[in-house]
Amino acid sequence: MQSKPLGAFFQSNDTLAHLHEHASRLLRLQRAYEEFAPAHLAQSSWIANLKAGVVVIHAANGAVAAKLNQLTPRFVDEFLNRGVDLTGIEVRLQVTPLRPASPIHEPRPVTVGARQALARLESNLPADSPLRRILAGFRRDVPS
Repeated sequence: MQSKPLGAFFQSNDTLAHLHEHASRLLRLQRAYEEFAPAHLAQSSWIANLKAGVVVIHAANGAVAAKLNQLTPRFVDEFLNRGVDLTGIEVRLQVTPLRPASPIHEPRPVTVGARQALARLESNLPADSPLRRILAGFRRDVPS
């Protein structure tokens, strides 16, 4: 089987060619956006789409979305200066879901042998030793 360049694969079908063209356009818009947008905003937002002349920017949180909305007139000018044919910019909030909290692990019981070894260690330490106080508290608090 003869291999073909990936670009030829995209051009082999009208739908794929259109998709490839749109993805390339979005990539160019994203690169331009990263050039003129303030760095702290560019890190928390991204170009999501270009549809009917409107560039859609997704913001990671409400504060970023609010600031982007304030800057849209400047951004329109920046895109137009770079030859992008657009009629406006729409900012949308696109919050990423939070990861679920880690499950709380129940402490494992300490075996009788381990408790005896800790008691021996504790008895060999000086009475005013901070480690001795910690071991006593540990043996008292940990389930057997």
